[in-house]
Amino acid sequence: MPNVIFVAPYFLETTLRFIEGAVNLSGARVGLISSDPESKLPPSIRRKLAGHFHLDDCLNSKELIRAGLAFRHAWGAVHGLIAALEELQVPMAEAREALGIDGLSVRAAHNFRDKSAMKDVLRSHGIPCARHALVGGEAAALDFAAGSGYPIVVKPPAGAGARSTWRVNDEPELKRALAANPPSAGRPVLLEEFVVGREHSFDSIMIDGRLVWHSISRYYPTPLDVIENPWIQWAVLLPREIDGPEF
Repeated sequence: MPNVIFVAPYFLETTLRFIEGAVNLSGARVGLISSDPESKLPPSIRRKLAGHFHLDDCLNSKELIRAGLAFRHAWGAVHGLIAALEELQVPMAEAREALGIDGLSVRAAHNFRDKSAMKDVLRSHGIPCARHALVGGEAAALDFAAGSGYPIVVKPPAGAGARSTWRVNDEPELKRALAANPPSAGRPVLLEEFVVGREHSFDSIMIDGRLVWHSISRYYPTPLDVIENPWIQWAVLLPREIDGPEF
């Protein structure tokens, strides 16, 4: 029986659905690492957990390692360390590496989280991407904008859910965006060429390098449109057919 640890700092409604799916896996023993107390879990989930470990900071890889060692001591072995939260992918990869657990490598996790590195990897494999630059100051940002032209997008390199993301249409707007989150050599911001188009998500499960499951969805409207127009009720659509040339 595989022993799997699910990491979920806080029990949001969507997070609980992922945890419920994990504890209902047939033939798996599932433990939970969280910052929220176990008592906040619905009884239907709590009674199916094989263990719980509380951490104040679930994004700290050293703390994840400490919790993983506790589960290993209790179970004898840990075969999987998983989570749904994007911000957890790098610290979890670091913990897996330290604990000898199979899964996404630290390098691959960084390439997923760092959107600049992600674009470099995709472009190196022939997949077109918006022009981009990591900038550590206003001068470099203005240079990129001069070469790309406006509008451009300003965002954190390792963001999620379009948070702290702006479309800027001219130099004064760019300067205001940079003033709101001043870039530095240690904390650069990511600038991207603004590209208009349909926005899709491709989710997949890989086992030993083989694609065993995938799902394609469309964000409607695009996340940036929703950020700029808070009144919009956005939707995620699953296309009925995916055999067209756009897929």
